[in-house]
Amino acid sequence: MKSKKSIVLINQDSGYLMIDIVNHISENYDETTLIAGKLIERGTKLKDRVGLDWIAEYRRNSLLSKFFSWFLGFFQALYLVGFKYKSSELFIVSNPPFAVFIPLFFRRKFKLLIFDIYPDVLVNSISWFKFTPIAVSWRQLNKIVFKRAEKIYTIGEGLKATLEQYVSSDKIEVVPLWTNNDFIYSIPRENNVFLKEKSFENNFIVLYSGNLGKTQHPEIILELAKWLKSKSDLHFVIIGSGSEKLLLEDRIKIENIQNVSMFNWQDPSLLPHTFSSGHIAIVTSGSQVNNLSIPSKTFNFMSVGVPILGISSPNSELGKLIHKYKIGACFDPSEVNEIAAFILKLKEDLDLYNFYSENSLSTSKLFTIENVNRFL
Repeated sequence: MKSKKSIVLINQDSGYLMIDIVNHISENYDETTLIAGKLIERGTKLKDRVGLDWIAEYRRNSLLSKFFSWFLGFFQALYLVGFKYKSSELFIVSNPPFAVFIPLFFRRKFKLLIFDIYPDVLVNSISWFKFTPIAVSWRQLNKIVFKRAEKIYTIGEGLKATLEQYVSSDKIEVVPLWTNNDFIYSIPRENNVFLKEKSFENNFIVLYSGNLGKTQHPEIILELAKWLKSKSDLHFVIIGSGSEKLLLEDRIKIENIQNVSMFNWQDPSLLPHTFSSGHIAIVTSGSQVNNLSIPSKTFNFMSVGVPILGISSPNSELGKLIHKYKIGACFDPSEVNEIAAFILKLKEDLDLYNFYSENSLSTSKLFTIENVNRFL
């Protein structure tokens, strides 16, 4: 009797991208299981045929909580792979970062999807970390694991270039991220539930929606708000959470910054409304991860046709994307004056605003779920 073909996919922080990948890959296997710490379903649900096993949820509250949740999630996934899914192929996403080491413990066929490259992210954040025994060993283990992988997928050319220090380029394939224009689409402001609930219908909204960690430089938003406080109809909206959230809330209160409003994560069903609430969408990429990641929300903002204000090096993956498709502008975090001037320019110049808006929407149609086919 022919044995069943099975695969286990591991991603501690799973969202719409992972659901699309799992659903697609499951078509080629008799048994498919996702091991996750969190699963956020929005437009597309996980197929009924896909099994689900839980590990610790990824915690962003602080550096300590991140590492603790990474270690706990890694050991739980290791246990499940070793004792519950003994003969399954593996598809491992780099969250938790240590998950890529699971193949060192078992002889299995496996593929990797690298969103963030470690220890490189840490080395870029903490220069002295590069010379520590942990970083040196981590790099050596990467070389061993990556060489054994059947295939290594990543999401940008900058990430690929970094991966090439560990493994030959012919094993790496770049798969651009994607959005879902059937779920994320522009909601007219008069029908926007989020705007009505918060009474923002008559404001020009500069929106930030995402993680509020150190690498996102969210404090820049407060500096911009103070710089533009004389514009009474211009308002900054921040949606999200992370290690810097309490500090931001304290600063808003202490410094009496009245043109900024902060909100917790909204229900996923409201995403078309929250993304459509902004006239301009801020997307940040810290200097330490300029070429090591690209925020997936960038593609979602394109779906609602909103101009992108990138806060990152213009030579970053994010900056190159914005420049190539002319969907907005990208500035270094130090260029607060220039960023403020760009916001005002878009507020006052309708032709320029429409140029970026139309480009953003048309570009979203180049980054569709069809990209998921490349994982087979």
